[in-house]
Amino acid sequence: MKLIDIGLTLVAAATGLVAAVIAWLFYRNRVVVLCYHTVSSDFPTEMSPEKLEQHIKLLLEHGYQFISINQYEGWLQNLNAVPKKSVLMTFDDGFANHITNAVPLLKKYNIPAINFIAAEKMGGQYAWDGVPAALYEPLMNEQQIRDWLAAGYAIGSHTLTHEHLNRMTRAEKTREIKDSKSVLEKQFNCPIDWLCYPFGDFDHECIEIAKACGYFGAFACYQHTNPWKTERYAIRRVLVYPSWSDKKFLYKISRRFDLVAAINLTLKKFRSR
Repeated sequence: MKLIDIGLTLVAAATGLVAAVIAWLFYRNRVVVLCYHTVSSDFPTEMSPEKLEQHIKLLLEHGYQFISINQYEGWLQNLNAVPKKSVLMTFDDGFANHITNAVPLLKKYNIPAINFIAAEKMGGQYAWDGVPAALYEPLMNEQQIRDWLAAGYAIGSHTLTHEHLNRMTRAEKTREIKDSKSVLEKQFNCPIDWLCYPFGDFDHECIEIAKACGYFGAFACYQHTNPWKTERYAIRRVLVYPSWSDKKFLYKISRRFDLVAAINLTLKKFRSR
């Protein structure tokens, strides 16, 4: 076979592979995991209830369907299917305004959700590292968390104290990850199968500890979805900003963005070799 024929064969094979990858990315079932924090009109830079409702309407208008954390878990285990355009709604930190502002919208549109609670911060203030005091807001107390659960929503662990795990010793990480699960399970009499890393910060030790403690999976926080496969202890979520236009919001959760993210991640790995 001539060199030119070999070259053409390789080009054709590469083209076919690219086409197959694009087809897979665009037609596979996928779950977009959204990450929201405070839901309040008190601060112009925060997510307002009106903006959250706008996002919900946009998703429904574009054919997305909301699934529960149990459906998501089953899907990851290949126990059940999910709609082609699925969305999982997650909330971080357990703000008191989730009860007053988010729950009415979740009920109105019949949307399941999970909230990640820092076990030693219940009833306290949103006084995390790097957050200006002007943005401090109350967190749900024990009764409000019970109200959240009674309304049919789930909770997970956001560690004990919401500190940066990747700055801790292994013993400190273990306490944060293990004890938060025990505290929440005992206090609310429900399984805590999911962990959320505060600030999205984690390392390989955190993953090892989460597995050893019996969590089914753990969420991080990226500006990507899960383009190739879902790493169960480093699940990508789209951190949603209220400043995004409708067009940008839809792009960030689109299959087109999946493709761009997949290419960028592949190139990044290639350059790091």
